[in-house]
Amino acid sequence: MNFSLISNLVHFFSFNLTKIISVEKLKNLAIIIPSYNEEKTVCTVVENINKHLGSFVQINNFDIIVIDDGSIDETGKKVKDLNNTILLTHGFNRGIGAAVRTGLQFAENNNYDLVLKIDADLQHDVTDLDAVLEPILSGESDIVFGDRFSGSINYKMPKIRKLGNSFFTKLMSFVTEYNVKDSQPGIFAGNIKFLKSVSVFSDFNYTQQVLYSSYIAGLRFSQVPINFNERKYGSSFVKLSYPFKAIFQIILLMITKNPMKTFGFLSAIFLTISIGTTVYDLINYFSGLAPKPIMKVNLVLGTGLVGLQLLFTGVILKSISNVESYIRNRF
Repeated sequence: MNFSLISNLVHFFSFNLTKIISVEKLKNLAIIIPSYNEEKTVCTVVENINKHLGSFVQINNFDIIVIDDGSIDETGKKVKDLNNTILLTHGFNRGIGAAVRTGLQFAENNNYDLVLKIDADLQHDVTDLDAVLEPILSGESDIVFGDRFSGSINYKMPKIRKLGNSFFTKLMSFVTEYNVKDSQPGIFAGNIKFLKSVSVFSDFNYTQQVLYSSYIAGLRFSQVPINFNERKYGSSFVKLSYPFKAIFQIILLMITKNPMKTFGFLSAIFLTISIGTTVYDLINYFSGLAPKPIMKVNLVLGTGLVGLQLLFTGVILKSISNVESYIRNRF
């Protein structure tokens, strides 16, 4: 028996099988970059991504989707002719949440396997893209957030910004039960499951909405350390009003994505008051302590009707949510 021939054949088939498997794992990636008056930095970000991902072996194809959110400078004109770049334009400044939503919808509608969001202001290091994508490419996670605080923040972040980040990180950890270490890193990646699950309703912000949508959908979440640099040009969208708007968004999203948990809880409170009052009055009546079966008629009827209305509202919203999810996943 020619063992050398057998060995060569085994090597040949093993090599080609590995090659076939690796080809099957190749992915199409959409990189979304929301931009508002970022003419001084966005082209550099795009060029750096092209240089870095050009040799990324697990990515079959990638497109850089720049969303010009109504810029009044030359942002759109400067990125229009760059390699691997698709320009989407808003007619006016709608907000970071709207820009991210436009990018995510484009990625979902055009059947990309992966999506990655990065800022246009050079605060992120493109060398971190590997670390952010790796847990998804390896099948360990469905959504990955960067983590600036476990990585490196290369400037002195204002104390008020740190306190705000800490508050929302703890809040999102509580709301989602994810082990969130940095809820607003500005860079994240997701797979097809993520694209079919994420909901960004508000035009103002997106981070809390992305996290909560992922949690409701049961997606696997992880974070990886990243570098974070100081913004050289322009200004951040985060203002003093940010905490109030963000908290309102979280409440709105919780109601929209999981209406039965919210309306069902409120309904239970009102119905419990109505039923409890009814039972209490009936006990007093049959014990001879009250002249009528129901003494607190207004309280019983009022809380009962409110409880039923809240319950029906929750059921209707849940039905609408289920239909929307079915249509989205079906088509």
